[in-house]
Amino acid sequence: IGLMELVMEPDMSCGEEAAAAVRELQLILQALGTCQGNMSEGQLRVDANVSVHRPGEPLGIRTEVKNINSIRYLARAIDFEIQRQTDVVQRGGMVQNETRAYDSKSGETVPMRDKEGLQDYRFMPEPNLPPLIVFEDNASLPAGIDVCQAVVVQTIKEGLPELPSIKRDRLVQAYGILPEHSFTLVNEDGLMEYFEAVMKSTKKESRKVIGWVTNELLGLLKQQDMSVSQSPVSPASLAELLELQEAGHISSSVAKQVFQEMWRSPGKTAAQIIREQDLGLVSDAAKLHRICQKVIDSHLDEVSASMDV
Repeated sequence: IGLMELVMEPDMSCGEEAAAAVRELQLILQALGTCQGNMSEGQLRVDANVSVHRPGEPLGIRTEVKNINSIRYLARAIDFEIQRQTDVVQRGGMVQNETRAYDSKSGETVPMRDKEGLQDYRFMPEPNLPPLIVFEDNASLPAGIDVCQAVVVQTIKEGLPELPSIKRDRLVQAYGILPEHSFTLVNEDGLMEYFEAVMKSTKKESRKVIGWVTNELLGLLKQQDMSVSQSPVSPASLAELLELQEAGHISSSVAKQVFQEMWRSPGKTAAQIIREQDLGLVSDAAKLHRICQKVIDSHLDEVSASMDV
């Protein structure tokens, strides 16, 4: 299996920023089909290089936190290491150029070994890897070049699938949702497809649908540690429920009650649950009058007391 190593510029200032960058990289790799990017299974690991400095001074001596296998741990390891190095410098000490590991139980980084010099890496050419020559477009290809050894950037760009940033922009433009909602939809595997499937089957406003998807649906999924693909409520079922609410057959509070029942009983439709539990709104004036009269007749003492007052 080929190993790809990417090195990012040292322009991040906290663990949260680095975690967001790695999550975006993970989404890009998944969209390209490069790998699934499952960190817990070793398909993606992160080494974090951290250094601190006083304002106006150059970057200080760095340490490397090796083989971090979780985006959450990445953010915690970097923030801890920033604080550790800051404390060392403020005490007048010197940060050691070393390799460290993150201990998820203690939430701290611990020393592993001194940092190797360049000579310890023993860089040398790999005879089994042919050179790759990169060109901007076909027009810049020289005559007689072996196309198998040429990488044409324009050709690669034209064959790219929809990348995460493009997906987010499209969602905001197409549905008028907030940018933060687009991040939620794209970051959760399968959630964007679920949302768009619901939108195709309902006339309900997108801002209301996004609330159902990111609050009710995603909330239950997180609560039960389930993926979107495991949801017992399909996009079509949720769309049916929203259409019934939009048509005025049920109230918003009843809709949430029905959604919970649909989650517990995947075989039942929204209409079936509403009918069985008599949850529909009553709009017939004569029927409402009969209900009110029945309530009054069964509480004559309370009615008399209120009339005396």
